Amino acid sequence: MIYNAVKELLDNLEQVFEDHNEIGDTTTRQCSHEVIYQKFVKAQLNYEIYPEFEMFSDEGNVSIQQVLILFFEHPQVQSVLASDSFTAEDRRKMFTHSHIISSKYHFGYDTFFGGMDELY
Repeated sequence: MIYNAVKELLDNLEQVFEDHNEIGDTTTRQCSHEVIYQKFVKAQLNYEIYPEFEMFSDEGNVSIQQVLILFFEHPQVQSVLASDSFTAEDRRKMFTHSHIISSKYHFGYDTFFGGMDELY
């Protein structure tokens, strides 16, 4: 359902990694995780994406914000969020599919978002 969107997200975050390798730091992953969990998994569509990801620079924070906004604008993501057919668990599984990796470094979702093994 959203595999292409997640692949594009990982590729875009991989590009941010090129200039801001702190994107993989625990605090940054936790901030990014919270956005995905609230806005996609829990489908809280009014959840705001602020440029506050504990990066070393404002430029890094804004880069992550822009990439995440682009993800939520993706037609596949919009379609899933607009549908009543998917539960939070369905959306979590879609996002955390282990076969979706970035193109250059083969990063999975956990590189940028940490673990997302269950709902909370």
